Amino acid sequence: MRINYLQLKNFRQYKDMKIEFKKNDKGDLHIFIANNGSGKTNIMNAISWCLYQRDLDGYQRKDKLPDFNLRAAKEAEEAGEDHIDISVELQIESCGEVYTITRMQHVVLPSEFAQKPSLKIIYQKKGETKIIEGDNQQKEADEIIQDILPQAISQYSFFDGETLQNYFNDNKNSSVKDAINKMAQINVVRDAENHLDTLIKEKESVASKLDPNIDTYKKKLDEDIELRNKYDITISEIVKNITFAEKRKRELDQSIAGNEHISDIDAEKKRTENLLEEIKSDAQKFNDEMNAFFRKSYVELALKDTLQEVNRYINEKSEYLPVKGFSQEMLERCLDDDECQLCHSHLTEQAQNIIQQLLRRYELAPVGTQTLLKIQPQIESMCHDINLYSEKEKEFNQKDIDYDKKINSLEDQKAELESRLNQVSNVEDIEAWIKERRSHEDSIKHDSEKKGEYVAQLNELRKCIEKDQKDLETAEKASIQQNTLYSELNFMRRARNVLGDVEREIVGEIRDKTTAETKKYFDELAYKTQTFGNISIDENYQLTVYHKQTDSNGKMRSMLGSLSAAEKELLALAFTLAILKVSGYDSMLVIDTPVGRVDDNNRRNFAHCLVEVSKKKQLILFFTKTEYDSEIAQEFDPVAATNKRIQMSSNEEESLLED
Repeated sequence: MRINYLQLKNFRQYKDMKIEFKKNDKGDLHIFIANNGSGKTNIMNAISWCLYQRDLDGYQRKDKLPDFNLRAAKEAEEAGEDHIDISVELQIESCGEVYTITRMQHVVLPSEFAQKPSLKIIYQKKGETKIIEGDNQQKEADEIIQDILPQAISQYSFFDGETLQNYFNDNKNSSVKDAINKMAQINVVRDAENHLDTLIKEKESVASKLDPNIDTYKKKLDEDIELRNKYDITISEIVKNITFAEKRKRELDQSIAGNEHISDIDAEKKRTENLLEEIKSDAQKFNDEMNAFFRKSYVELALKDTLQEVNRYINEKSEYLPVKGFSQEMLERCLDDDECQLCHSHLTEQAQNIIQQLLRRYELAPVGTQTLLKIQPQIESMCHDINLYSEKEKEFNQKDIDYDKKINSLEDQKAELESRLNQVSNVEDIEAWIKERRSHEDSIKHDSEKKGEYVAQLNELRKCIEKDQKDLETAEKASIQQNTLYSELNFMRRARNVLGDVEREIVGEIRDKTTAETKKYFDELAYKTQTFGNISIDENYQLTVYHKQTDSNGKMRSMLGSLSAAEKELLALAFTLAILKVSGYDSMLVIDTPVGRVDDNNRRNFAHCLVEVSKKKQLILFFTKTEYDSEIAQEFDPVAATNKRIQMSSNEEESLLED
């Protein structure tokens, strides 16, 4: 399928423009270059509106400009006209037939009320010109368009570059699968299956009236089948979750590779820093204590001889006192407290008399002796400290050495950990990836266990269904009147099973063909010949690309996440070409900003690939002026059948086509 021409009248910024898409001897490549906002996307929207009465994205936005050309509407009002017509005419060549499709919409002025669009199709059939138009032929017209290019696969004919690049990032596998099933007309098989299911239930209902037991068996069988279907759906969802988690885990494995223990290293560094701060704080307190000791000891050592001589002299004088070891103050406190200061026992009257006698003897002692006795405890304490100085000095010095060793050891350990961490630039990202990977691993384990449980239950349920069917068949056979119904039911069930097998075979065959064609196109398009190995597509149409080299276990390496932007676009393009070929709708391709997100090194290679595609298929490309650089031009200019500029008028009310 290809477009011969497109004619726009009063459609958005296009007042009156016709674009012809003629081939040349080098291919079917058509280039359009314009600034953003000049109307590239609206040319694609015009094609979609003509065919399906909707924009490419399918949304009906309330806050957009009207579909009619504002300048044309203003001129019509100034001329006294009460309406303006929007029309898009598209001539398509498909399977040897030429179709001219025109969609027109009447807009009332000045209310801007848009009437329901009309559709007209003109084509040749058996040498006779056929015209399809009017409300009574609307259904036939829509069917013709669906035969040419079904709306379900139009998404594989119209792209922008960003869509191609993010093709495998979006969660669109289910829509791909649904679209392919529609293209392969799997729905026809499913409709037949549903019809047979309805007939089977009707026959079973008739049979149950002939045998009371049949209704019981049928109810049990229906309940078990319904439960089996729920299990199938549940298992399918679990498999989908496991597939997603495994894919994401593989991507994280590649990102984390070689840095699995970075979290432990970072945690160990923080623990080391905290311990180092604690040790330094303790060491500072110790240093303060040690400095205080040495200051105090310096004074005591300077007075050592004097203190010892004073203490000896006091001891000599104290021999003449009433009670050695008891000062006058101690005796006075004994009387004041009515308690012995040594044993803390209550003083008897006799003890009080003795203490009073001793105090009178103290009073008779010389004043100098009494004064020396008062300071003797402090002098003895200082002499004691002087005697212990050497031992205390060694103890402080050793403890100081121990603190230095601990601090040096911890600082060395911290430096080593920081060195290991500095080798990794994105520690926080890696920690987050490790956490996410652990979450996916737990999810895979949990879902795998759940899947195993459900599969086991499903296997038991299938045995129950087999028994239910046998019980039901036995009940049916039990009645001679039911022989005919029994035969019909058995035939229908076998037919139902055959249809189920056919559906699975078709789905599998389509997936295999899509995989093979994707691989073939990708091998033709990819400019790396020694990198890419096999390509696989699973049941959910999740695509995986493998490297040619296997790992140490001989296992193929998945590399979809390692593809460049250009390689992802090529893969999406190959996948699209495969879908179109397998579906039988080998339509044109229309791509907006195809290389906008591709880096400079890969642009020319990608452009060369598009040129190769245009040799076999109509390719319509829209570029911005900055995107269409000299390297791109070197590839496209020599082969392009069409190379035009879309230019906004000076009043910005109309877009024009220029060579």
